[in-house]
Amino acid sequence: VEGLLAARAAADTARAAGEIVLLVDTGDVLSRTEGAIRHERLASPSVDLMNGAGYHAWLPGARDLTNRMDALSSFFREANFPIVGANLLRPMTGQPPFQVQPYAVVPMGRLRIGLLGVTRAGVDVEAADSERSVQHYLPFVRKRADLVVVLSQAGPVVDSTLALIDGVDVVLGQRTTLSGSPYRHIGGAILGSVGPGGKTVGRLKVEIPDSGRVTGEGMLLPFEPEDYSAEALEYLEGWTADVGGETVSATRVLASCDGGFEPPTREGSAMGFLIADLMRESSEADIAFLSAASIDPALGRGPVRAIDLMNVYPSGDVVAVYKVRGRDLIALMEAMPFRPAPGILFSGVEVAYHLSDEGGGRMMTMTVNEQEVKPDRVYGVAVESEAKLKGGPIAALVRGDSPVRRTGAVRDLLAGHLATARVVRGSLDGRLKWVSP
Repeated sequence: VEGLLAARAAADTARAAGEIVLLVDTGDVLSRTEGAIRHERLASPSVDLMNGAGYHAWLPGARDLTNRMDALSSFFREANFPIVGANLLRPMTGQPPFQVQPYAVVPMGRLRIGLLGVTRAGVDVEAADSERSVQHYLPFVRKRADLVVVLSQAGPVVDSTLALIDGVDVVLGQRTTLSGSPYRHIGGAILGSVGPGGKTVGRLKVEIPDSGRVTGEGMLLPFEPEDYSAEALEYLEGWTADVGGETVSATRVLASCDGGFEPPTREGSAMGFLIADLMRESSEADIAFLSAASIDPALGRGPVRAIDLMNVYPSGDVVAVYKVRGRDLIALMEAMPFRPAPGILFSGVEVAYHLSDEGGGRMMTMTVNEQEVKPDRVYGVAVESEAKLKGGPIAALVRGDSPVRRTGAVRDLLAGHLATARVVRGSLDGRLKWVSP
């Protein structure tokens, strides 16, 4: 919300100065709360804010495309601007997804601006080669446009290649210039970057001289999100969330955070370990595993609102308990993915790894209730109910089995903890240790 409000303010300032403003998003605009908070008329707060700001196009990014296509379609339908993705394809048909078009031509005063988009694959969509896709559609766009802009999530190396294609004037990506500058000239085009998602708004001023070679200058407009600005809270008042079976305003304060819930490190995640503890205790399982990808572990100091709860854990998964042999638990922890933080958060287990030069580790010890894990013993293991669909090591652990029982919703467990504690503080308790060589 805060990022889109900042983008609207920047665009309004430029328009007030008499500039022709093209407002686009290069991907990952959808928040984790899309679909988790609800409105009586709207499906997506992000798309609604983009409509209000006067956006001209949106390239769905990799994070946007983690949503299922039925949810994405409901978001796309609300957009008053084109969604572009020249390389996006439906797996069964090889055709572009519904409501996504390969390119768009937008009239801006006397100019016609052509917009192409290339991105990465998602849950329900495939992505063809970015360079080939641009080259295929570029002749159609060039005939209709005075300026051709490529929106890209293909990464710095590919973006540089796209900028060298004859007929491309501007390439806009994320962290795309490599040099740290928000823009640079390459070939006959400008390569521009918007910087870290959600923390900056990129502004690129482009001129088309008589020579036809575009020139420009750019800057990043950083903003520091507060708890929530008064403007954001006013907007979110119209949205609701389901908290413990009760429908409440998305802005309702549930508790207060005294810190400690930081981004994950090699030693784990305080929020991930807390949720895993709640899963294990509520289900009376021996162990609980939680995918790190399921949560946003960072929670700032101050009020914890319903929308924060939805952001931490947007899924409606319940806790499912499986019977798993010790040898499979050992294999799971030995293959623990580190990126560089652990890809699995856990409860009921203490594990020590030998730190390698590559930053990963070799497991040395693994205990449950201070006892070594027995390969032939059967343990009760709590996981998210949709773990099989989410893939990864936890899915492999329970694949082919049926849960012996299901308990409450994961998010409701955290909501109940917040209601009881009133003030929460995160900490790491040493359940994941690293031993130096």
